[in-house]
Amino acid sequence: MNRMEEYSKLRRSLKEVPPQLEFVRTRVEARSKKKKYFSWVWKGPVLTAVALIMVFTVLTNTSVVFARAVSEIPILRELALFVAFDPSLKAAVENKYVQPVGLTQQSGGITVEIPYVIADQQRLSVYYRVTGGENWMYEPEPNPLRDEKGQELTSMTSSKTIYPDEVKGLQELRFDLAECTLPQKVRVQFSLLASEREQLAGEAPLRVPQDGVVESEGRGEQPAQVAYGEFDFLIQIDSQLTLPTKVIPLQREFTVQGQAVNLNQLEIYPTQAKLLLEIPQSNTALVKKLRVWLEDEAGNRWNGKTNGISGRGDNNGNVGEVWIESAYFTWANQLTLHIDAAGILKKQEEMVTVDLNKGTASPLPEHIKLERIARQGGRATLYFSIQRETEDHSTQQFDMIYYDSSGREYSMGSQGTSVLDEQDDQLHFTVECPEDGIIQLRRIDSSFTLLEQPVKIPIDFP
Repeated sequence: MNRMEEYSKLRRSLKEVPPQLEFVRTRVEARSKKKKYFSWVWKGPVLTAVALIMVFTVLTNTSVVFARAVSEIPILRELALFVAFDPSLKAAVENKYVQPVGLTQQSGGITVEIPYVIADQQRLSVYYRVTGGENWMYEPEPNPLRDEKGQELTSMTSSKTIYPDEVKGLQELRFDLAECTLPQKVRVQFSLLASEREQLAGEAPLRVPQDGVVESEGRGEQPAQVAYGEFDFLIQIDSQLTLPTKVIPLQREFTVQGQAVNLNQLEIYPTQAKLLLEIPQSNTALVKKLRVWLEDEAGNRWNGKTNGISGRGDNNGNVGEVWIESAYFTWANQLTLHIDAAGILKKQEEMVTVDLNKGTASPLPEHIKLERIARQGGRATLYFSIQRETEDHSTQQFDMIYYDSSGREYSMGSQGTSVLDEQDDQLHFTVECPEDGIIQLRRIDSSFTLLEQPVKIPIDFP
């Protein structure tokens, strides 16, 4: 018996269904008969195992729906714990919006198991665990998502480095589709790059001189990474378990600090919601972000996403989409879309000039500070401290593309974020060192400014 058959058998075995779930099932069955139509962050909460267990216990004891969901399907208990702090995915698990797949592959002495996925028309969350090589740190390197025929799907990918103590625990590989919908069969391909634990512990601290330019001392080479496994999964998406998107036209205009914003429509998926908008090129400044949330009649609130990808930019440097936690499974008849703040960036402050030799960067806003530059051969690692606007939210500050003084384009391999304290993050990335030591970074974020007249749009919820 495979996992899908096991799942179906468990569902058929239920004799008593809570009234809340019966109501949800009735609405879902009715809706299923109808036909419907860069900045990113990957930073989960840093919590201890004890805290996770305590919260999981509270949820299972206080939420009847949550407890029922995890008790009916024993294999979902680990997933329920994993998504407990993600409102959208927690609601998906509560409403049994999970697809067991039960796939396993071995490569290079490593076993990867995919017990289940959560999928809607524009997002695929693949949950997997790694067995073997417990003394290694793994870094997933996913290939682009493809359909059954090998055609590449336009998507953005999020993953998380797996540290030695986390090996065997559940992990997520996430694909957000940008310009297409998820097909019934998708090919998920990725490799695991591994570094030995002993190598990770051998780094010496950096010596920071007064001029702010750091020469690497004692670090030597970075831990050697090897492709320890290549994995290729063909995943069948059950269309009967994939609910339709709710599309709500808005056609609303407003201004903030003299900058026009046009709201086009709201799309609500089971795992997230997207506010689609358009910013006129005639604006004198860039609109980098909006603070948006949804609220139902009972006062339940769904905020902008802070765990994962928070939105997409347009081709002109403005925000093009704002992503919000999903209100898909609410029982409300009406929602209200709220917007009370926007991130405005003057066009003349978009580009930041960094002198790698002097250790300076300008212009920078007050909440961003260049702390140090570590030079090693022809490369330099830049360390910035970023003051967060809220304790639980941080954003990518610079584009992955940067330039030298002649305008030549370069691409960063990655940007990393770590927590400095309760208010600040450390952002670090590595760049090539041009001959004159001058590079230009493009800012892609700005602090919020309150709207003089907050926007409130009533929405009849289908």
